[in-house]
Amino acid sequence: LPPQATAGQPTGESLPPQPTAGQPTEESLPPQATAGQPTGESLSPEASEDSEDQPPQHKGTKLFDVIRRGLVEMLNSKETTGDGKLQLNSPTNASLDDPIVEVLPRPDGFEPITLHLDDVDVSKASTKAEMLRKEFPGSNVLPIKCDVIDRECIEEAREGILKHSGKIDILVNGAGGNNPSATTKPEEGVSFFDLPAEGFRKTIDLNFMGTVMCSQVFGRAMADRTSGCIINISSMSGITPLTRIPAYSAAKAAVVNFTRWLAVDMAVNFSTDIRVNSIAPGFFHTEQNHFLLYSEVGDKLELTERGEQIIRATPQARFGNPEDLVGAAIWLASDSASFVTGTVICIDGGFSAYSGV
Repeated sequence: LPPQATAGQPTGESLPPQPTAGQPTEESLPPQATAGQPTGESLSPEASEDSEDQPPQHKGTKLFDVIRRGLVEMLNSKETTGDGKLQLNSPTNASLDDPIVEVLPRPDGFEPITLHLDDVDVSKASTKAEMLRKEFPGSNVLPIKCDVIDRECIEEAREGILKHSGKIDILVNGAGGNNPSATTKPEEGVSFFDLPAEGFRKTIDLNFMGTVMCSQVFGRAMADRTSGCIINISSMSGITPLTRIPAYSAAKAAVVNFTRWLAVDMAVNFSTDIRVNSIAPGFFHTEQNHFLLYSEVGDKLELTERGEQIIRATPQARFGNPEDLVGAAIWLASDSASFVTGTVICIDGGFSAYSGV
């Protein structure tokens, strides 16, 4: 997703995103969002154990799209919306290109629920908004510009949201992605010693500082109301560093540590009703990591060597499905998780628990 968004749903991440084919890309559950629903990049259909014989028919979708739909469905369900929380703001990550703000009417007379999904490119947000209006008749979708590495822009987005909706209940920090210049390429003779500091800075600014600044700006609105929920999208590489992407792995590890720190700070110094948690997605097939996981052989797709390594290291022997992320995001954003804060939920098919033997 483009810069971070405030909202309520995580996005699973796949291998850290990279703009060029064949390189890891960031997950990107997602851009960030503030409100009552997690968001994240959408995932393509799962890759089963026989993926090589029956490869996906397309190159993956956006994880955040899937999470968004799940949250929209939750908000439209009287059984799951409970006490009527509002405002989900979600600044997305540039790689997801689907930032928007969704204003959804509550059923049976409940107050309106607003989902804010922000992007640096309002035209993309407008396109996504139109798609959501068609998919969810009756919803009012508004695009908002938000660059997660520009504090002034984040503050303007917050003020616009507060002016429109009055409050922010959930923030999902899902912006992220890897930078090609911060990636080692042994086959091209590019080692760790050759990586420029600027590539590291850009990767850390987007993945870590974007999360920090959005948490400061949107979190202040929660502190003022003494209530709120923040969901940070980390990555499996933040738990178990992946090869080739040192800056991305370090930034996501920082997000995990920051999540725990902020959870304590919010509860001790502001309100015990402000919760902060993180989702660490494992490996999902997305547009961003398609060429990292699959190679095109004629008119068929076959797992690459790296794709095979991932499947072998995942006890459940498959890539994740979009639905695998939605449930956790909705749970963390709901009152059912009212006593859950400072946690990191790994959605990885057992990847982080497997020793290899």
